[in-house]
Amino acid sequence: MPALAKQQSISKTFDQALVERLVSMNKACVLGKLEGDKSLPETLVIHSIIESLQSKLAKGVASGYTFLDNEADSELGLVIAEKSGWDTEHFGVSIDKLILCLFDPQLSLNHRVALLQRVTRARQTRMISARINMLDMRSVQALEQIGAILTDILLTFRFEYKTSILPTGNTGIEVSKAAASETEQLAGMGEKIFKIDRFDCDPYIPSTKSDQLYGKWVSNSLTGLADVVLVARKQNRVIGFITCKIENVGNECSFGIIDLVGVHPFYQGRGIASLLVNASLEWFREKVGSVYAGTQAANNKAVRLYEKSGFRHVSSEASLHLWSGQMGE
Repeated sequence: MPALAKQQSISKTFDQALVERLVSMNKACVLGKLEGDKSLPETLVIHSIIESLQSKLAKGVASGYTFLDNEADSELGLVIAEKSGWDTEHFGVSIDKLILCLFDPQLSLNHRVALLQRVTRARQTRMISARINMLDMRSVQALEQIGAILTDILLTFRFEYKTSILPTGNTGIEVSKAAASETEQLAGMGEKIFKIDRFDCDPYIPSTKSDQLYGKWVSNSLTGLADVVLVARKQNRVIGFITCKIENVGNECSFGIIDLVGVHPFYQGRGIASLLVNASLEWFREKVGSVYAGTQAANNKAVRLYEKSGFRHVSSEASLHLWSGQMGE
């Protein structure tokens, strides 16, 4: 293989054929958690992913960087990055994210390091986050070599209505939709209970900022970020919640996502989380063919919760943060 300096070029524009060729070489990583979902045709999922990326690039929301072997006239890699508006606003520093990293599977670690360095230097931002499928370990290692730190491993679980049995059980706890008047109470709970995540595990992010982010996440879920927020109540007191939303794949298919599940510390270990997950599956039942939930590999309680509820592990991803400097307390 020729020397790196002679074989690579970089551009912010590329054609669909190039994307499709790289996607075909990395199909499992591109499909990710959706691979094998019987309710979502594979060709439709891939088409939807490519269409979404092209739309972002056309609107200038994202930038695409392609790397070509000029001598062999072949594609070596594609990286797409965009500004992370939510994180930038909350943390008060410029934060970008890599939304796609695709390379020729035969591309060496050293070459990936060089290519990713080009992209990250071009972004001129304080922090870049990336979530890389664990099937692509070379890209995980390449990001670590240029200074990114591993902040968590995200495990994703899937429940399929055609092949799974809805769990049953009754604890005598009422579960129903959250009321707008409960927003402040739920946001306060959110700030206190989520402690295992990529923000809390980043040494450059103050824990207070991470806690506040979850409070905002819960609050925004009640004002449109989620399609429904279900709460568990005991004697009219909110003791837990679950946020649910529906993602569309083109105009034909959709799947459900459980974003957050939280239980007041005093009531943890009493089956409230299971009750909330069961209630969410009932809510999703007539709307989608499958439901997804993600949690950190270190969160053993959540892993057991989803497995007990009939979910099956379908993907693992590394979350990485690359800082140009440290965020002070």
